[in-house]
Amino acid sequence: MGDAGSQFLGFTAGVMVILLTQKSGTVLSPAMPLLLLGLPLIDTFLVMGQRIAERRSPFRPDRNHVHHKLLELGCDHYEAVVIIYSVQALLVTLAYVLRFDSDLLVFSCFIAALGR
Repeated sequence: MGDAGSQFLGFTAGVMVILLTQKSGTVLSPAMPLLLLGLPLIDTFLVMGQRIAERRSPFRPDRNHVHHKLLELGCDHYEAVVIIYSVQALLVTLAYVLRFDSDLLVFSCFIAALGR
């Protein structure tokens, strides 16, 4: 896809969840974007946290992302993609189920997913 395509998709997804949850008068939890964008956020937080803990620049590339780890575990590309899509689908389903619940509950579910 390249940088331009992934940046466009990321920007579009970010704008969509903001429009969905941050309107005045909405009853949806403002913390819901954490689950809707769950796996990319979790992967980013964990990889950047690991780099900082190792006293490396958080912006330097490496092979610590979730798809690289799945490939190292023996998954082929197709299997890794199916696993990633399945986990993200689970998080989106969780966001749908918790759409009217408290921010604390939604945030707690995100933190639980972050802990893997």
